Amino acid sequence: MAARVRPAEVEDAAAIGRCHVRAWKAGYRGQMPDDYLEGLDEALRGESWRGALEAGREAGGEPGTAELGQNRTRVLVVEDDGGEVRGVASVGAARDAGEDPEATGELWMINLEPSAWGSGLATALLEEATAELRRLGHREAYLWVLDANRRARRFYEREGWATRGEQKRDVFGERELVEVRYWRDLST
Repeated sequence: MAARVRPAEVEDAAAIGRCHVRAWKAGYRGQMPDDYLEGLDEALRGESWRGALEAGREAGGEPGTAELGQNRTRVLVVEDDGGEVRGVASVGAARDAGEDPEATGELWMINLEPSAWGSGLATALLEEATAELRRLGHREAYLWVLDANRRARRFYEREGWATRGEQKRDVFGERELVEVRYWRDLST
């Protein structure tokens, strides 16, 4: 499947919400509480993305800039060969305490419609997200992924990301979630 990756526009918000929610519902089934996943709403998530992208545009950001709380991120979408938005990625400065936000970037999220998994669209999207982190001037980048999300972990490893053994634990409802941090040198 041919891919076109581009900065997100406000008009993409509904599609981004759809991709985001569907990816979570399929990808995190059995890893996150089912009641939480079932409560995710594509329209509400789309409206949230619309507000973030509008705020980024109003703040004078480049196309694809979104304001998420007090953080600014760059949002990219991937289209299939029919021009339909099938995935979304968000990158920006490192948000974790102790990280230099000038030198270190973060892949905040990458989500692809489950029907497009294995199509090559995720690879194209991740490559462009990594390139965007370089353009933003970061020398290295990290991402967090659920330890139990084997599919995503294999994908990141195949694409040159590696763990250094760092983990964090979060309580989500009554479930403890373990996340693993992956790193990528952006000079390669």
